[in-house]
Amino acid sequence: MTIALGDKYFEGTYKRIFAAGDIELVNSKIGSIYAAGDVDIKRSEVKKVRAAGDVNGEEVTLGSAKVVGDIELKGVCTAKDFVAFGDVSAEYLECKCLRFGFPKAKTNNAPSLSGFYKAETFELVMPLTLSCEYEFQNIIATGEMRAKAEIVCTNFYGLAKIFAPAVNAEEVFILTSDGTEIGEVAGTKVTVSKRFEPDRAFRKLPKTLAVRDADSRGAIIKIGSIEGDKVSVENVCADSISGIDVEIGDLCVVEEVAYKNSIRISEKAVVGRIVRL
Repeated sequence: MTIALGDKYFEGTYKRIFAAGDIELVNSKIGSIYAAGDVDIKRSEVKKVRAAGDVNGEEVTLGSAKVVGDIELKGVCTAKDFVAFGDVSAEYLECKCLRFGFPKAKTNNAPSLSGFYKAETFELVMPLTLSCEYEFQNIIATGEMRAKAEIVCTNFYGLAKIFAPAVNAEEVFILTSDGTEIGEVAGTKVTVSKRFEPDRAFRKLPKTLAVRDADSRGAIIKIGSIEGDKVSVENVCADSISGIDVEIGDLCVVEEVAYKNSIRISEKAVVGRIVRL
C-alpha cells in the first residue's frame, strides 16, 4: 500500500495507492487507486479507480472506474465498468457498462458526454442530452433523456421522461412518464406501458445497477408514429400505429391503426381508422 499526500508522480507497478492531492501515473500497472484530487493517467493499466476530482487519461486500460468530477480521455481507452458523474469527453472509450450518474445524486449543472463511446450497456441515471457519437447495444434510461437525433440501439428501455425525434431498436420499452414526447418509434417488439416489471431478458442484460418495478401513475404520452412486428401500447396519444400483431390498450387516442394478423382494441381507447394490411 502506498499513501500519497500532496502532488505525486508514479511510474511502475503498485498494488494500491491512496492519494490526497493531485497524482500523475505514467507507464504504470496499478491494482487500485483511491484519490481525493485530480488524477492524470498516461499509458497505464489500473484495475480499480475511485476518484473524487478530475481525471485525465491517455491510452489507458481500466477495470472498474467510478469518478465524481470531470473526465477527459485521449486516444483509445477501455474499461470494464465506467461510472461517471460530471462532464465526460472521450476520443474513444469502449467498455462493457457505461453509467452516467449516481442514484439520488443532485447537481445544479447539466453534465455532458462528448466524443465517441462504445458499450454493451449504457445506463442513464441523471438527466442528459445525448449528443455524442455512440455504439450501444442496450440503453437503460432511468434518468431523463433528451436527444437531438434518432436514438439507435438493440434494446431500449426508457423508464423516465424521453424527448427525441425517434427511437429505433429491436426491442423497445417505454414507460409512460409524464412529459415524454417522441416523433417516431420503430422496432421488432414495441411496448408502451404505465408499469415496468423486469423480465428474464432484461435481468440478463449486463448492468451496474439493479432496476426494480416502476409505475408511471398513468401519465399519457405523445408519440407521432409507432411501427413494429408486435406492438402493445397503453396511455398513448399517437397519429398512427402499425404492426403485424397490435394491441391498443386503455387510455389511447390514435388516428389510424394498421395491422396484418391480429388486433385488439380496449373499450377505453379511441381509434379513428382501422386498416387491414
